[in-house]
Amino acid sequence: MANRGCLALLVSGAMVLAAAGCGGSDDDASPASSSGSSGGKTVTIGHLANLTGAASSLGAPYKKGIDLALADIEADGFLKGVGASLQIKTEDTGSTPTNAVTIFNEFERDGVAVTVSDGISPIALAIDPLANESKIPFITGAGSGTPDDDYEFHLSDVKTQYDELAPYLVSKGGPRVAAIVGTDNPAFPLLTANLKAGLEKSGGQIVATETVESGDTDFSSVLTNLQKADPDVVFISTLADQAGNVLAQMQQVGGFDGVLKTVQSGVSRVVADVAGAGATGVVLRPAWAPGAPGSEDFVTRYEAANSGDSPDTNAAFGYQSGWIIATAVKKALEGGGPVTGEALRPLIAEASTSAEVKQHGIIPDLVIPASGATTWPGVLSNFTASGNIEAVKG
Repeated sequence: MANRGCLALLVSGAMVLAAAGCGGSDDDASPASSSGSSGGKTVTIGHLANLTGAASSLGAPYKKGIDLALADIEADGFLKGVGASLQIKTEDTGSTPTNAVTIFNEFERDGVAVTVSDGISPIALAIDPLANESKIPFITGAGSGTPDDDYEFHLSDVKTQYDELAPYLVSKGGPRVAAIVGTDNPAFPLLTANLKAGLEKSGGQIVATETVESGDTDFSSVLTNLQKADPDVVFISTLADQAGNVLAQMQQVGGFDGVLKTVQSGVSRVVADVAGAGATGVVLRPAWAPGAPGSEDFVTRYEAANSGDSPDTNAAFGYQSGWIIATAVKKALEGGGPVTGEALRPLIAEASTSAEVKQHGIIPDLVIPASGATTWPGVLSNFTASGNIEAVKG
């Protein structure tokens, strides 16, 4: 299988072990609930990681976030009292659904208790039915999924954030919004539709929509059409690198001075890496951003563990996922039950709002209901001159 690699991180009461470059062996992690080296239970998390390919800008920070969570869980001794440890088996999907399906099937054969992924909808749509069939919970940062919410948990709130963002865009930019929408990812039209609904409730409207495909790089005709629409705001609903390219070309061609620019919330600082100064001041409303209340300690420890890299919402999703899973495992064992997918399924929703996750997590308003469709209001943020995403003050 192309673009595969693995990393196993064992979190026990005594140590953290990491092994990389293991050649994609199926024996890199223990079964979901096996006897660990200390005599307790070792619970395995299967991580469908987008470390290469189109979604690597989402996958890399998510992985760093969940790895930090597991290190903190070990340091805290969070599972020591129930005699358990967590082990994560990470496999690179190459950002392709076919690879993700193959890896998930391997995880199922290995007996993992729960699976996680960062946030691209094509992979979520491919994995959701497999999770439901196998009864292995799947926690993903993606917003789009199958209608049959059962064993899938989508951390992206694709509606509430746009209800919150829309009135800001109208008040700070104006009522006329133009949209650039990627067509080969089902999430992007959905996010645009939700923004449209929010705008209509706030006295705004979408006056023009231009569609693009992921391979498009020349946006001259798109930008010409947008200029004719005379928008107050431009909303870009694409992956991060393409959004950055659009913003760079907007700056190059001119004609967008005074136009407020905004992007879908699942992007990373890759937007600024590509756009340069064209990204400065661009707004978004992710679930979390540096500068949000209570974020300082997490930012400091994340940067220390990752050579100064600043965390983003994908890193926060990874961190939150780790603590939600650890809490669900703890509750299962405290209740005297087994640590299986069926046992964890209701406990994941319960854990999302638990005192433990409120204490240790980083996104305080993230709520996973029984349906698995997460809600959060988000944090109004923008790209700074240094290229980082930070919460807007005041």
